[in-house]
Amino acid sequence: IPCVPWQSQTSGHDQKSTEENIDFETTILSRFDLIFIIKDVKDPRRDKRLANHIIGLHGRDAGTQNIVGPVDLKDLGKLVSFARHNVHPRLSASGSSMLANHYVRFREEAKLAGGRSAIPITVRQLEAIVRISESLAKMQLVEDVTEDHVKEAVRLFQVATMAAAKEGTIDSVGDSNARENSED
Repeated sequence: IPCVPWQSQTSGHDQKSTEENIDFETTILSRFDLIFIIKDVKDPRRDKRLANHIIGLHGRDAGTQNIVGPVDLKDLGKLVSFARHNVHPRLSASGSSMLANHYVRFREEAKLAGGRSAIPITVRQLEAIVRISESLAKMQLVEDVTEDHVKEAVRLFQVATMAAAKEGTIDSVGDSNARENSED
């Protein structure tokens, strides 16, 4: 899952377009299951907290603290291994129908939007939503991918990839020559 940093221009107020920030061919972008655009908002308090955290990771005491979570790391590793080897979710009939309807709707929305989307909606995106749905079922250790799994996968796809695609349209992603020629 790529997280594309959204770079501000030197003024700090104007932001570059999606085209200027995502320098990948659309054929490459279509291969990612989810795409998140992360905006670099300058906030001194958050910047200080983040800097302290990163510096702390590399300090003398790094790794010596015993952080206790809700699940022991060894148990979590066993759970992940069990799920990987023993749980193989498949789409239920109702989940399949719901997924097909969403895919058709996404394609129709892209068509109605006109222009070339920053991230094309292709069969690869359908396969991505299937993988995400199956992963959600696997996390619950269930064999059937239900409508709830599909709903969550579609929600993730919408807040990540579809939101990135709607940030703007791209006529020549990753083609700096085409961009230069279009500015002439």
